[in-house]
Amino acid sequence: MLQQGRSEWAIAGIWVSLLLIWKVTAFDTLITGWFFDPVTMSFPQARHWFWESVMHDGVKDLVIVVALATLFGIFYFRGAYRRALLFAFGSMIFTTTVVAIIKYQSNVACPWDMAEYGGDVVAGAGGGCWPSGHASTGYCLFALFFAARWLGKDYSGRIFAGVMMLGTLLSVSQTVRGAHFLSHGMWTGVIIWTLNCLMARIWLPVSADDPQAMGIVCQPAAAKVAADYS
Repeated sequence: MLQQGRSEWAIAGIWVSLLLIWKVTAFDTLITGWFFDPVTMSFPQARHWFWESVMHDGVKDLVIVVALATLFGIFYFRGAYRRALLFAFGSMIFTTTVVAIIKYQSNVACPWDMAEYGGDVVAGAGGGCWPSGHASTGYCLFALFFAARWLGKDYSGRIFAGVMMLGTLLSVSQTVRGAHFLSHGMWTGVIIWTLNCLMARIWLPVSADDPQAMGIVCQPAAAKVAADYS
């Protein structure tokens, strides 16, 4: 489990720093080149059933089920649990919406639309592909980590690791298809993580009795939960 305090902001800072370093390298084009066929000028895996039906459509449907279960929990639970679930559901909707708005306003093209990869868009002449919208399907579940940690659940660290793995896998799957550069998904992750940090600070209160409460985003509410169900 991550230590409480400013660790979540440290994660955001490290994440952004790595992406800025990544930007000055050729890693995006190098990795994308592994999945591009220069003979046919296409991405052979673009319409493969596994990447399209399982990793894209299937995972999206699964996360929708998780979101609906969270919504159901809002009406089923009360007290601190209800507040945590309200945060989680609201965060899932808000963060994916923000990513979608940024994406469609961007001037960054998808690899499979770019001229050098067989498309018809010259670099800088088209957009609507940054950050990765599909990666937000996985990374939006960071909301469950923040909610679980606020409730003092020991498994919150496992949720964090699972969401990181899922978001990364979805980013890779879109890279294999030629739908995104790998960094597109990585930027999605840090955007959603940072938004959750800000939302948790507003929505998930800290204890006024804790001398270290100032500057802490999340704090366990085990005592509060116990009181709600006693």
